Amino acid sequence: MCGQLYASYDDVDYLPSYEAMTSQKARGRFYQDNLRTISREGVLAAMKMFTDAHGIIADDADAAEHRTVDDALCEEELLEAFAQ
Repeated sequence: MCGQLYASYDDVDYLPSYEAMTSQKARGRFYQDNLRTISREGVLAAMKMFTDAHGIIADDADAAEHRTVDDALCEEELLEAFAQ
């Protein structure tokens, strides 16, 4: 399905972050100890895949590493902000 959407629309892209996190080659290294939650290392790896794939260069490469969950906006907040 993802491949069909990608092939059909110029403004659709697919980043295989799920596959990267769950790959046998990753050997579980992107999971926290509970083996359900993605670790900080996994999130950073997925974001690096995204920025590399889209040619995004961070002004401060270390900035992403020092962000906390509180720094992130949830999607609902963004949707509310643009709905007004």
